[in-house]
Amino acid sequence: FCINYCNEKLQQLFIELTLKTEQDEYLAEGIEWKEIDYFNNKIICDLIEKTPVGIIALLDEESIRPGEKSDDVWLNKMSNAFKSNERFVARKGAGDRSIPPNSFKLVHYAGEVVYNVTGFLEKNTDTLYKDLARLCFESNNPVLKTCFPEGNEKEWAGASRRPPTAGKAFVKSMKEMIELLNTKIPSYVRCIKPNHLKAPKKIDDELLRHQVKYLGLTENVRVRRAGYCFRETKDSFFFRYKLLSPNTYPVWNGSVEDGIVEIFESLGVQPSAYQLGKTKVFIKNPTTVFRLEEERDDKLEEVVRRLQLAWRLFLIRREIKTYYDTLRTRFANVKSDPRFGNGVVWPDHGPILDQADIMLKKVFRNWWARQMVNTLGEEQQKILRVQLLAYRFLNGEKEGFVLKKNEFSRHFYGDETTLEAFSSVNGECLFDCPMVKMSRKMKPMARTVVLTESTVYKADNSLKVNARRTIPLDSLSAISVSKYNDNIIVLHSKHDGYDLVFSIGGETDNHLAEFVARLYLACRSLENRIPVNVCDTITFNNSTKEGEERTLQFMKNPTGIAGTRFQRPNTVLYG
Repeated sequence: FCINYCNEKLQQLFIELTLKTEQDEYLAEGIEWKEIDYFNNKIICDLIEKTPVGIIALLDEESIRPGEKSDDVWLNKMSNAFKSNERFVARKGAGDRSIPPNSFKLVHYAGEVVYNVTGFLEKNTDTLYKDLARLCFESNNPVLKTCFPEGNEKEWAGASRRPPTAGKAFVKSMKEMIELLNTKIPSYVRCIKPNHLKAPKKIDDELLRHQVKYLGLTENVRVRRAGYCFRETKDSFFFRYKLLSPNTYPVWNGSVEDGIVEIFESLGVQPSAYQLGKTKVFIKNPTTVFRLEEERDDKLEEVVRRLQLAWRLFLIRREIKTYYDTLRTRFANVKSDPRFGNGVVWPDHGPILDQADIMLKKVFRNWWARQMVNTLGEEQQKILRVQLLAYRFLNGEKEGFVLKKNEFSRHFYGDETTLEAFSSVNGECLFDCPMVKMSRKMKPMARTVVLTESTVYKADNSLKVNARRTIPLDSLSAISVSKYNDNIIVLHSKHDGYDLVFSIGGETDNHLAEFVARLYLACRSLENRIPVNVCDTITFNNSTKEGEERTLQFMKNPTGIAGTRFQRPNTVLYG
């Protein structure tokens, strides 16, 4: 019982000192400190040592009471006095088997302990009377004299005649020990026993959990985490980290405190992550300190780079100035030039201006293109946009692709009267052209392809159509062409077996680029952004058999005949 009481007092002292060391500095520096919520052993210590109603006080009362004394009477007194105390548990009746007879239970910080009251009164009254203590104190043996200081008659004045009980003497010695420890600055080394077997590399989780709880390590960690891991004097901190803010480095005319706040604000560190004391800076989290050091290393490298840059700029300043002055002079009147500066010779430059020269030429080309486009009529601008879109898809991808000025004319059918009649029924014709369509059996069939705002029509030569010869644009999933000099187009459908394979313009004419560009724009206007694929071979599905795919192979015509021709089963000859 006394050992557990001593442990409770020492545990309480440990927690208080752990907090006190931190809090003293925070209070001295004027730092805001939020109280740490931790278990206070005072509840248990008061239950044991409080007077006049405490376990030891009631024990002393029963010990010195006249008449017959009983451990059971002491237990009953405690049960009545502490029945509302959740840290004290006694039997609630004869049928209560949760606690053994003649026993009570204390809920200590480290766990529950059951105490049997038998023999408590006897041990408590086992006192050493003053005459015997005086006899030992007056002995010439220094060891014996030291062991019995209560035998000193000079300290008897005002003391009770009756010698103190064992419990009362132990409480007094505990208070003296705590008072002595409070005058010191103790350091703690906490040792963890991994297992009871003394076996290496074996950890008993339950044992460790019990020790961590008993030693109060969780509360200690919480205190450390709630405190500040880093502290430094304001002057030293500002001198070391002032280069982290462009406002404090290289020159700062304000106070040191304002400069420190400016450094944290520049790094985006929240005010809750640090505090300024009277003489020191306190930082809460180690990650903030690590970041300060990393940022400082980066800034030092940046300072070195700035010095190098300044030196290099000094060396190349004259070259840059000459280049831009010459450029400004040569392009001074390009707005009034009918060719908008297309024939102006760009000034020479060294390697250091290569990227600037490329960028400026690109900017000039874009500006020149806008000026040239603005000189065109509205219809010409529409054609130019289609040409540019075709250029984006096919330039450098498809063999033989070349843009010609008057190439994209939309209509290649030839019979305007029939075309107007078709448009009046099916909508405006965006593109029309003869084609050679491949049937499901890969048989060439002459047809005319007509593109409207919503549909691709596979009309016959008289532009007659039916439901089987229409392809809604929102049903298309992609456009595929080969990378060779042919005019084959495959329109992929979202539905199996409905891909369309055809040669645009027949065997000799080639209007592939215009059709691809106009079809893409028409689909895009319906929010169906289909991809344009340029491939070596083209896989498609126009078969009635579910999941059956075919692949078009492309081969240069060995006869040297120009144009595009189908060769069974799935080969395209181009020349």
